[in-house]
Amino acid sequence: MFVTKNLRTILLVAVIIVGILSTFFIEIKNFTPLGAVCLLGAAYFSNKKYAFLLPLALMWMVQLYLNNVVYAEFFDSFELVGVPSLYISIVLIVLLGTVLLKKINIANVMGTAALAAVTFFLVTNFFSWLGNPVYPRNFMGLLESYTAGIPFFRGTFLSYMIFTPVLFGIFELLNKKVVAPYLAKNPIQLES
Repeated sequence: MFVTKNLRTILLVAVIIVGILSTFFIEIKNFTPLGAVCLLGAAYFSNKKYAFLLPLALMWMVQLYLNNVVYAEFFDSFELVGVPSLYISIVLIVLLGTVLLKKINIANVMGTAALAAVTFFLVTNFFSWLGNPVYPRNFMGLLESYTAGIPFFRGTFLSYMIFTPVLFGIFELLNKKVVAPYLAKNPIQLES
């Protein structure tokens, strides 16, 4: 049981890491596996603290690299934290997945992915409104912020709807092709 659980966790962590690292190779605006990674962890980590910690830590490392190496000319100084709305979105999406993905099936996964994309859009554009002096600090300013974010939502929504079933499918396939054969060759003996 211990080896099987560890093998399954190792596969889960590997899929999540590959998902996050693929961010470096995708050059389409707002088309990232972030939401899928958050939902995958929320659905499959038995210890939910890892569902939160792993995507937060990986995204912090990605942001550290992107903000200080790739996009360094856009920042006045070293960026240690990155964009707070991104981390808040991760926490909310993992919470969403933890609540809604107790049963894994296509409808639940795709419905939660769509809701997670909307959550990301609402959170990040809310923080754009708060932090950007272009938007007046009233309801109309908030609506302007959401309206300005609509063109970016297409990439966000498509990425959540594509990466989520792909990552869930890869994990399920690895579970069946790696963990199940291991169990068949090494049955667990329960002590009475």
